[in-house]
Amino acid sequence: MDFAKKRWISLVAGFLIEVMSGFGFAFSVAILPLSEEHGWSLSQLSIVFTVSSVVMMLAAPTVLPFMRARLSISKCILIGAILFGGGTAIGGLSNNLVIFIFFYSVVSGIGTTLTYPLLLAFSVDAFPDKGGFASGFVASGLAIGSFIWSLVTPRVYAAVGSMSTFITLYGVLVLVVIGALSFLLFNKPDDFAIMKKVSEGKKGIAEKVEVWSYSLKNRKEMVQSKLFFIVFFAVVCICICAQMVVTQVSPIMQLTFGHTAEAAASIVGFYALANFAGRLIWGTISDKIGRSFALLCIVTIMCGAMVMLWQIHIPTAYIIAMLFVGSCYGGTAAILTPLTADIFGSKYITENYGIMYMVYGLAGIIGSPVIAFIKDNTGSYDPAFIVGAGFALLGMLLAFMLFRVIAPARKKQLQKSS
Repeated sequence: MDFAKKRWISLVAGFLIEVMSGFGFAFSVAILPLSEEHGWSLSQLSIVFTVSSVVMMLAAPTVLPFMRARLSISKCILIGAILFGGGTAIGGLSNNLVIFIFFYSVVSGIGTTLTYPLLLAFSVDAFPDKGGFASGFVASGLAIGSFIWSLVTPRVYAAVGSMSTFITLYGVLVLVVIGALSFLLFNKPDDFAIMKKVSEGKKGIAEKVEVWSYSLKNRKEMVQSKLFFIVFFAVVCICICAQMVVTQVSPIMQLTFGHTAEAAASIVGFYALANFAGRLIWGTISDKIGRSFALLCIVTIMCGAMVMLWQIHIPTAYIIAMLFVGSCYGGTAAILTPLTADIFGSKYITENYGIMYMVYGLAGIIGSPVIAFIKDNTGSYDPAFIVGAGFALLGMLLAFMLFRVIAPARKKQLQKSS
């Protein structure tokens, strides 16, 4: 079987790996049970997610390219499964918060870095002709996984009676399942090329499809480029807005509109589904309209959603605005990898995306603390969404600057190739 067919097997395996990884984004369902079991405060448990974000932000530009340059995609994912699953399982066995954070956030965080960002980079490299679709499909696994695990976790917890036990069982499952799926990931041959027919008939004549990119830069050259800072901070602005909402969906609905915890939890589920849909839809659309235009559309919708959350206090409209935020966040996650390849080339996509992946850590450090601080000091979420709208406006300006540079070059190349 040639790689043109094998890559589809790898794509499905990558999707399933991300589904398995989704518990990290559903971790909020474990916070109260862990607090009750071990006497850890909510503020102490909030450190778990923060440390994970920081570890992944630091590991992506360092550990990720180092490992990928030396090992096949299959071996990298297998090592990631051992660290991710093993760290999670051992963390669940501990009654000490520091030990729990070390294994669950640090060891497991490094393992997660060897799965999610690596698989997105691999999908774009394996599907240069469908980068948006491939990246969006793999990334959507994480979103649907978070939805599935948010439903499964409470039920298993009720059955076993201990959240720590559930976390250990989950870690073992991750190690086994992702470890097995890693053997379905195949390295792209150096001479692999996308071919298309240029004449009619059964035998036809095929020629190589040239994959467009604005430039070809390695990591060092990329970070010296003005375009890097434009796209990096445009995406940071989008992710700050999203982080404001994703960490507060349930509290917002309960405190602002008096929803019950169960009703608020259902809205969290819909938010996850919107995130899932955004990854698939925007990833696929971006292959048609171009990544820079897709980014401009996403940040414009995000700005509108921030204004809705600030100005409109009708529950239905508020929920719709949140779903827009979720879909835009998912869309950004889907197009960031192929956008990086479009601007700086796919040859160095793993090391370049390792740098770009830092946007999530930076946004997490800003977005979640900002909305919590504003709510604690003003008693309202409204001022936070004013700040969010400001970030979105800045993101719109940066995305428009990027579009003005990239879109004409892409259009010229498409006209030339046709």
